[in-house]
Amino acid sequence: MENVLLTFLLTLIILFFIPKIVYRLYRIPFPITEILLGILLGIFLPDVFRWDDTLSIIGTIGIITLFVHSGMEIDGKFIARNRRFFIENFARHILVLCIIAAAVGYFYQTGIVVSFIAALGFTAPSASYIFSGIRGQSGAVKNWIAGKAIAGEIMAIFLLLIFLKINKLTELAVSLAVVGLLITVLPHVLHQLYHRIFSTIVGNEFSFIFVVAVVSAFITELLGIHFLVGAFLAGVVSRRFVRHIVKSPDYKHVTVETGQQIIEGFSFFAILFAPFYFFSIGLQIADANLPFRAIAFSSLLGIAILLVRAASMYFHRHRRFNEPARKSFTIVVSVLPTLFFSFVIAEILHSVFSVEPILYESLLVYGLLSTLLSFAVQQVFGTDRKAAH
Repeated sequence: MENVLLTFLLTLIILFFIPKIVYRLYRIPFPITEILLGILLGIFLPDVFRWDDTLSIIGTIGIITLFVHSGMEIDGKFIARNRRFFIENFARHILVLCIIAAAVGYFYQTGIVVSFIAALGFTAPSASYIFSGIRGQSGAVKNWIAGKAIAGEIMAIFLLLIFLKINKLTELAVSLAVVGLLITVLPHVLHQLYHRIFSTIVGNEFSFIFVVAVVSAFITELLGIHFLVGAFLAGVVSRRFVRHIVKSPDYKHVTVETGQQIIEGFSFFAILFAPFYFFSIGLQIADANLPFRAIAFSSLLGIAILLVRAASMYFHRHRRFNEPARKSFTIVVSVLPTLFFSFVIAEILHSVFSVEPILYESLLVYGLLSTLLSFAVQQVFGTDRKAAH
């Protein structure tokens, strides 16, 4: 027991000091450092640092919080104002998804369903990570980056829900019905619970929403849909709930500032728990003991996929808006990271479909590669961005 506590304390100290020191010196985003720490410590100190249930639970809390925060960041008005562009973007994304799914099926010899799920892992932007990098920006570029990231993630989550149940139409219908109920009923449940029980307890709004989000996440997990779907939906609903209680005269103690603090609280909460998730990913990569050929193949395929994604986004924006090349380039490079969406898809394919290790490993490598290359290109071309969780 003492060894477990000592290892946890050591992990805690490493994760909360080293990434910040590295960021201060080299501007490297926290998740990249945390993953690399997991890889290095997993390789050189495997008896001390290993992936266990403790890291798994804390990491799960971290990723639930990240997806709740992603749901809260949706700017529906901006997407509605530019709905024609986003409809075109949806069609473009479907085309790219089909191309990459075909490539996955060819190179990894997988079935149609597995190929499309894997393609989601190769294409879906990691919205929370991308949001963290544009906090210091403002104006149209920030709105477009955020809009493309969240639109891509919404589409990926919806398609993931479909693909996971595509061979079981009855279960698919049940899953869609439950998701529909979560969207329509959850706001009323939140309102009634808060109004009747929690509204008189000042300062409990964040914990109330967090518990409801966790319950929502595990409802979808029990239905065979990944918990990120429930967490994301809870985030979408919670944003509406926060806006309601801020505007309602019945809750005068909940001001506009309080509402903003609740939403930002999920970002800060993720900062506390997400490092364990990224560290555990690094440990899993180290534990996989990837051969050089697998890393080389995954990297080359990953670069090809990134070029396809970048080219399709760049030419779409250039044709649609005829905007300056640098602006298009900045937006495109900023939405390339897939990071934990790749990791989540890898875990789903490994646990649900028992895919060959090479595909699982390729997604892990690609998630890190897409983030590293995006960061490196931005540094080289001066599109620097603040990074955090």
